[in-house]
Amino acid sequence: MGTLGRAIYTVGFWIRETGQAIDRLGSSLQGGYYFKEQLSRHRTLMNVFDKAPVVDKDVFVAPSASIIGDVQVGRGSSIWYGCVLRGDVNNIVVGSGTNIQDNSLVHVAKSNLSGKVLPTIIGDNVTVGHSAVIHGCTVEDEAFVGMGATLLDGVVIEKHAMVAAGSLVRQNTKIPSGEVWAGNPAKFLRKLTDEEIAFISQSATNYTNLAQVHAAENVKSFDEIEFEKALRKKFAHKDEEYDSMLGVVREIPPELILPDNIWGSKKYFLLSTNTWKRQETSYASRSVVDGMVIVDVSMCWAAEALIPAYWPMHSIRHGKIKLYDKIHDVVFCMNGARARFEPLYLHKLCVYKYTTQHKPKRADTRGARKMGAEAFTATGNSTAREAPLVLGLQASALVDHVARVDWSLLDQLPGERGGSIPVAIEELEHILSEVKTHVISYPDDSLPMKTIAGGSVANTIRGLSAGFGVSCGIIGACGDDEQGQLFISNMSSHAVNLSRLRMKKGPTAQCVCLVDALGNRTMRPCLFSAVKLESQADDLTRADFKGSKWLLLRYGIINLEVIQAAISIAKQEGLFVSLDLASFEMVRNFRSPLLQLLESGDIDLCFANEDEATELLRGSEGEQKADPEVALEFLAKHCRWAVVTLGSNGCIAKHGKEIVRVPAIGKSNAVDATGAGDLFASGFLYGLVKGLSLEECCKVGSCSGGSVIRSLGGEVTPENWQWMYKQMQTKGLTLPHITK
Repeated sequence: MGTLGRAIYTVGFWIRETGQAIDRLGSSLQGGYYFKEQLSRHRTLMNVFDKAPVVDKDVFVAPSASIIGDVQVGRGSSIWYGCVLRGDVNNIVVGSGTNIQDNSLVHVAKSNLSGKVLPTIIGDNVTVGHSAVIHGCTVEDEAFVGMGATLLDGVVIEKHAMVAAGSLVRQNTKIPSGEVWAGNPAKFLRKLTDEEIAFISQSATNYTNLAQVHAAENVKSFDEIEFEKALRKKFAHKDEEYDSMLGVVREIPPELILPDNIWGSKKYFLLSTNTWKRQETSYASRSVVDGMVIVDVSMCWAAEALIPAYWPMHSIRHGKIKLYDKIHDVVFCMNGARARFEPLYLHKLCVYKYTTQHKPKRADTRGARKMGAEAFTATGNSTAREAPLVLGLQASALVDHVARVDWSLLDQLPGERGGSIPVAIEELEHILSEVKTHVISYPDDSLPMKTIAGGSVANTIRGLSAGFGVSCGIIGACGDDEQGQLFISNMSSHAVNLSRLRMKKGPTAQCVCLVDALGNRTMRPCLFSAVKLESQADDLTRADFKGSKWLLLRYGIINLEVIQAAISIAKQEGLFVSLDLASFEMVRNFRSPLLQLLESGDIDLCFANEDEATELLRGSEGEQKADPEVALEFLAKHCRWAVVTLGSNGCIAKHGKEIVRVPAIGKSNAVDATGAGDLFASGFLYGLVKGLSLEECCKVGSCSGGSVIRSLGGEVTPENWQWMYKQMQTKGLTLPHITK
């Protein structure tokens, strides 16, 4: 720093000191009424001479943490309270999505006994536990450093390796991938399990989400904090089950008690899409439907879908809506920004339109609201709980954002093209922002990007219901956000039974589906923070499965316990079970639990594409992939029906001793392969339900799979359904009878 720099620094110091002095003077003049905000000289970011930290705008740096000198921190990472990252004599690099937890120290080495100059390099999605010391080391992607561990100069922690809490790793030690080291000095302890490796990535994602909460809290003003305190106190009310567990009974605040004359002779059903009304939604939905639906569409995207023309704000309109295949009278309500602060006024306004002096008993939905969940059903609708023929289990409702993009965006994404790798919400939002500059528009596209209900199971169920007229339902959990309402609207519009869909507080899962110029799709789902079914929370009951014939599943390590619980109940109720292998990455990374699932004998039908099938039998050392026919034989040993789709080459299938090969049907141009396998499954299952031969099932599947790739997204358009029916008619296949 030259003479001029020192002079500028000194002037800046005087100005800051003067500011603090003026603040103290003003506080004393205010007397007992002033709010004192402590001004600390501590700086979270501090340069050392010409070396300044480079921190991405999305990084959370706790107020008491210090990042000093030549330090780079990537997108979505978090540096927690009391941490020090000191890059004074060398540089520190921290990747994306990494969390360095409270009181940890990261430093570098300019020189040591070996004479090496050692920076500290920490990769992506790394978890560094509380009070860890990392000095002149390399920690590769998705590694785990336990609490209180010390890593000395020259240590290398490879990807998917773990250092146990309290361990001391000596200089120049290399910990191989997939191993746990522990002790002082640290030594090899054991191999990591597949579940533990998956936990490392999930741990990083959990901390990324938690960091968002802390970041939001840290920037709140004093007025915002006081306002939230008052709001929480005013609307304090907990579920009856939660209170009874604590042995505490709390009175409902007067603001939440509706007058006796409001409860009409009919029950009401409230659809609320405004997350500001969570408490009121939970309360009002206890008194729910027979013949009328109250739809609150204030401040939400659904207003455009439900309201046919512009309505003035603060108004009410009457109409009808189709819910669970039954037409109901509806009150549509619009109340603008007032709904944010006076939601009860809006709800009372709705109900007063049907005032009587009779107050019926409230519907008891406590059984449906276990663990904070609400069954998305209308109690007065006798058809809502009728058993659908085919049930799909999708633990987390999912919304797909589908877009055609150029190659340059795909080249930026980690992982292989054509696969599916989970990402954090920040990465998903980053990809969505990049899509705008990389999207490829076609003349026949109405929108450059489609946002629809997604997920393999949802695509198959929707196709079976909409295109083949098979009664279908879905078991899962849906968030109380806009994505959740979009999922509900899309699936219910295709006559899918949603009475087994649990609504929970929290976000709905999302997935970006990027389609290249050749129609191949690359998926990046965001699942870890989304609401989902819990196997230990009574989210699955025998009543959900009773009377159905098929259960559809998609393999996933995150939801493995839910899948296993669902299979157990399904078999007790006599259902057939169908399993889709999800993606070649899922098969590659979690082959062992998948093999156990198949070898259990509980899977009746298995769908796999060529990559998934061959990955299933690939050797652990990474030798040449197995032939699809060999994989088919393996699947057929454990499943009654086995199907391997081969893309443009059609499919092969086996049932008992019968093996068939069916070519792809039609010369459709592949616009988007998203949902091709899912819609193939729709057609194949339709064939099984109708008692068609194995070859005919494959032909119907090829027709339905070919229909969805003719347009963007995993939802078949009406025009493409007609194309499919024409192909089926040409092949002499039984056409479905669709009731409108």
